[in-house]
Amino acid sequence: AFNYAGSESILTSLWKIDEQSSAKIISLFYEYLAEGYSKDKALRRAKLDYMLTAEGRTAAPQYWAGLVLMGDSSAIQLNGTAGRYYWLIGVIVLILILGFIVRKGPFSRNP
Repeated sequence: AFNYAGSESILTSLWKIDEQSSAKIISLFYEYLAEGYSKDKALRRAKLDYMLTAEGRTAAPQYWAGLVLMGDSSAIQLNGTAGRYYWLIGVIVLILILGFIVRKGPFSRNP
């Protein structure tokens, strides 16, 4: 269903995973994606890093092995430039709307 909706890849869990463990792994996963790693390598490195820092029972595979990647595993570009464009467009639209309201609204000089 996700592929049909346009998702190229999905990071999912095969079973219920501890929230703290999955949060650490996913955080590391996004850090590696931001560094330019492909999705599969980023997930692998995130799991390995998690295993190095996990203590006691949280090092067991049930805490980290269930996260899997399906679909396209190529690298993606995670940068903040797209968000800046959306802000710029939003500000321009807001200025245009305010200009229209001032010119046509109750504050206009021409009745």
